[in-house]
Amino acid sequence: MIREDVIFFLKTNPNPTDADLHIWAEEQEYDVHAVETEIYKLATKFVNFLTGGRANEMGIDEEDVDPKELKIGIGIEHEHVDETDLDVQKRIALDHLSEFSDYYTGKNGLVNMEKKLSEEGKK
Repeated sequence: MIREDVIFFLKTNPNPTDADLHIWAEEQEYDVHAVETEIYKLATKFVNFLTGGRANEMGIDEEDVDPKELKIGIGIEHEHVDETDLDVQKRIALDHLSEFSDYYTGKNGLVNMEKKLSEEGKK
């Protein structure tokens, strides 16, 4: 339960101060050290996410892909995460582009597939 509560706290209090965290933990009757441990676990998980993935395994970063394709990918991937979280959007887009350089705009790319599905749905 503590993990879910910590996640909710962080979602509803972006960039809290240490004092804010301590006040919240005490109000929830959580041990402050236990709350901080959960935050460290979540931070580690997030760092592992950002530094993992197919693109990182292949040594591909944003300089290695078409900047227009990456920009389109970032715009599309915001549907999976908070649209202000550019790091996560870029990470997802780079993973896709590391497998197919035209993942978003190619003949069989995501943009064309979604357009085709949309047109088929209108018929």
